[in-house]
Amino acid sequence: MNASARPLTRDVEVSAYSALDTLHRIGKRWDWVSLWILCADNYANVTLNTPVQEAVTEIEKHGGAIGIVGLAIVRRSFQFLKKPLRKGADINKKLDASGNMAADRFLKLVDEFRAFQRTQVQ
Repeated sequence: MNASARPLTRDVEVSAYSALDTLHRIGKRWDWVSLWILCADNYANVTLNTPVQEAVTEIEKHGGAIGIVGLAIVRRSFQFLKKPLRKGADINKKLDASGNMAADRFLKLVDEFRAFQRTQVQ
C-alpha cells in the first residue's frame, strides 16, 4: 500500500473507466473503511458502490480522476492510501487533504460512538 503513495514521474492518460477499474481492483485487496476517487475539482463522491455509468459521468463532469484515496484496516491498524493518477505536487496535496478530511470525519464518528456507548452503560 505504501508504494502507491509514490509521486508519479509522468502523467498517464487515465480515462474515467480506467480510474474506476483501478478503484475496484484496489477495493478487492483490503478491508476498506472508505475508498474513493478524487477528481480535479476535489469532488470525492465516487466510491466502490457508485454505479458504473453514474461514476463515469461524475468523474468526467468534475475534471477527471486525479487519484484514489482510502482508509483501510490492515492487521488491526488503520492505513491510509493515496494513489496519484496524475503527476504534480499539487496532486499529492489534494490527495493528502482529501484523506485528512475523511480521517477527521471517521475519528469524529468513532468518538461519537464511544460517547454513546458510555451513556448506554450508565
